[in-house]
Amino acid sequence: MSKRKDRLQGDIGAFLKQYQRKSYPTHDPNDRHYSRDVEKKIKSMRPEEFGELMSGEGEDILLEEEESWFSGNNPPGVLFSLNEAVEINEVGRGAVVSLLRIRPVPKYLVELGDGKEIEVFQDAISRIST
Repeated sequence: MSKRKDRLQGDIGAFLKQYQRKSYPTHDPNDRHYSRDVEKKIKSMRPEEFGELMSGEGEDILLEEEESWFSGNNPPGVLFSLNEAVEINEVGRGAVVSLLRIRPVPKYLVELGDGKEIEVFQDAISRIST
């Protein structure tokens, strides 16, 4: 697992412990201090992504699969190719620049028109018809 994922998993674990803590009649129920940034990240995650992160599931793409994809041969279940123009639900348009994961759900790195890159699950994007 990458350092970024490890850190995010730790942040979310700490957040959940603080968020779930019981309130006591002798204490102020609003004394729970937790990160609003982590709360925002959790709320913006798809349930599959959150579950995958918390369970440690989801495999990184294998080198052979990555090489195959970069050479133009999509592995089974992968719908989008390198540099394919796509529309991202409620975000805008961009181009697929990398395949990050195949299992359990394909995940791509998409470069938007403004140069920003975002990670997107396959079911959140569609082909742009030309």
